[in-house]
Amino acid sequence: MHLALIALLLFLTSCMRERLSVHTDYLSIENLASYHVGTPDPVLNNPPIGQRLIVAWSVPRSYMDLADLHILITMRFRDRKERVEKIELLKKSGVYTYSMLNEEYFDKGGILTYKVQLFGGGQVLDEWRHQLWVDLITFERE
Repeated sequence: MHLALIALLLFLTSCMRERLSVHTDYLSIENLASYHVGTPDPVLNNPPIGQRLIVAWSVPRSYMDLADLHILITMRFRDRKERVEKIELLKKSGVYTYSMLNEEYFDKGGILTYKVQLFGGGQVLDEWRHQLWVDLITFERE
């Protein structure tokens, strides 16, 4: 009896998907297949160097009826600047990638931290915060 209950719980929890999944990765010459297999590739002479933020979503079908369904991505870079991206959700699942490559990557120093929020019907439905994310305390200068 207990084994059947545990199996049922595992089955039900394994079918549930997260609404938001977010991660970053770094891009370098090692991301090129031609680097590993030794085939000729002109990109090997000037490979992209940088970082990307990948946001995947899978929302319940009922969310598609909510007004103003979107994802708000707030990124902070190592140069202490911030960027906000708004992604309108037209499908119940998808992937958005923000890439920072080459000169932009070196100028900004890469992505330091980020917060991703899923909005619908005027409220936050889900949120994903990088472990270093903190709300900024700002002061007005006189």
